[in-house]
Amino acid sequence: MGFSRVPPRFDVQTQLLCLDAMRGRAEYVLMQEALPWAELLAGTPAASLVARDLAPLAGYAAALGLDVVYLPEITDGLARGREPAALLATGRSLSEASVRQAFCDYLLAVAQQINPATMGLATETNAVRLLAPAVLYHSVVQAVRQGAAALRDAGYSGELMITLQVEVAWGLMPGQLGFEGISVDLQDFPAAQMLGLSSYPYFAFIQPEDVPLNYYSRLVSTSGTPVMVVEGGWPSHPGIGGPTSGDMQARYLSHQAKLLNEVAARGLTQLMLADLDLGSWPAEQAAGLASFASLGVMDSAFGAKPALAVWESLRARRLLR
Repeated sequence: MGFSRVPPRFDVQTQLLCLDAMRGRAEYVLMQEALPWAELLAGTPAASLVARDLAPLAGYAAALGLDVVYLPEITDGLARGREPAALLATGRSLSEASVRQAFCDYLLAVAQQINPATMGLATETNAVRLLAPAVLYHSVVQAVRQGAAALRDAGYSGELMITLQVEVAWGLMPGQLGFEGISVDLQDFPAAQMLGLSSYPYFAFIQPEDVPLNYYSRLVSTSGTPVMVVEGGWPSHPGIGGPTSGDMQARYLSHQAKLLNEVAARGLTQLMLADLDLGSWPAEQAAGLASFASLGVMDSAFGAKPALAVWESLRARRLLR
């Protein structure tokens, strides 16, 4: 069980406090990271960028006894239909062979310096396919295949993972006509040894208990590939979706445990340990994060919410097995 590294406030001190608060509550921290495209494409060695931006945080997590699960944001994390803003700002594109090579170089530097327990290759691939131009999706497919081959050639022995958006796979998003499944993703990304699930069911269901028990198992039952949840949750305060509360959030976590049991899930990642203090985030980021601001099992001051007791009871039950 683990949390993403995203802190309540946009500063280094809060980031370290957030990791400290994970000790005893998690086995791993998820580092879901955008690439520093401008510097990377200007010729700064990938190893230098990873050493500056990621390695210190990963080292601090390791000192707390937390493994690292790494996910690169190969597309825009808040708009899967387009390339990352930092890449677009350079005037370059993932459709270029040299840009894909830079992506591979960055993955190799992460593997060499951090050695994640699980290495992600791309996030929410089915959402990219649904929302992005075909040329971008095919560029992602190419980049992932090249990256996986480079990692194996360099001797990285950890698990390779892609992530899938559950609501998209079920056909629950606007404009979709019905259940789609994940067969195309399994075909297009054969290097994946782990399937990460991203799920925000409050966009599609009114009550946590409305989420069907086969919500995960219907997607992955025939794949034979291990599964972990890499992001998601249920908000404790109203935003996008229907009315909610701290009690409803806690009920979702209890219900989600049943969904996880159906697939013998290897991991559960709560998007955040603590709620976001959006006032401390840059305005352009805060606007996109508003829908996710209350997904923490603690409030923005690291005070317990009802969901924290459920989280800790699930973790204690698992550790007693």
